[in-house]
Amino acid sequence: MNTASQSSFYRYYSKEQPQVEADIPAYSLPLKASKIANYDDFTQKIPLINESRNLLYKNGFVVIENEVTKNRFNAEQVNTTYRDLKVADVPIFITSDSLLHLYHIQFDETLKRAEEEEFYDELWKLDKALLKASMEDYNEAKENNSSPDEVMEAARRNVAYFAVALSLLEEKADPNRIIAKSTGVTGSEEYSFEVREYVQEDVETELDFIYGQRAETSPIFKYTEDYSQYVPRGHYTSSEKLERFFRAMMWHGRICMLLHSDMITAEDPEKE
Repeated sequence: MNTASQSSFYRYYSKEQPQVEADIPAYSLPLKASKIANYDDFTQKIPLINESRNLLYKNGFVVIENEVTKNRFNAEQVNTTYRDLKVADVPIFITSDSLLHLYHIQFDETLKRAEEEEFYDELWKLDKALLKASMEDYNEAKENNSSPDEVMEAARRNVAYFAVALSLLEEKADPNRIIAKSTGVTGSEEYSFEVREYVQEDVETELDFIYGQRAETSPIFKYTEDYSQYVPRGHYTSSEKLERFFRAMMWHGRICMLLHSDMITAEDPEKE
């Protein structure tokens, strides 16, 4: 096992010991208007009704409806709200939760970039290499007349499994646009592979279920899978490439390779 110093990610990390000394003046509740910084300036630009004023004095903060500001600061992103407040010359107090949220956004953007520019290609290469190895196993089992039928079928399903993953990654994975059955060739020149005839029906059925977003019995693994979980969400909806990456990763993450059919449904319901 690699140590941290040998990890490829380690070279991007440099530990820094922060030197922070808290220096926030104490205050007691309820507040007095005369003791609130920028109070007059703020209330001239965003008027507060008596109820809001009383809550501010009592709690030290108040949450107001956006209608009070005539929807001037109606934004989904917190950084956009801060920008609009600055443009309106409204005094701003930057809270700790907003900084933590910006760290979250920064991490999310970093992850998106890594997934689009690095992980996507690596997953494609990995799946394609494993598809090739699986096809070699299948051909070897087929040529070996002494191979049990179970071995050949297992090898065939391995081919189907990786063909589904690659179909989800390539640009034409949508079954409404997928491959001509006569060729079985998918995708652009950079992301292309051939779906073998002996798994094509299973692959197309799996893709139909995934894009159909319903619970169905997997033709490859013979158990009920909730295909509604393959709907891209979060930052994975920001580009088609990330949507494809999401579906492929969900396929790898959710599919269970059970050894026996009785591991799916126990004979004794109490053991399920």
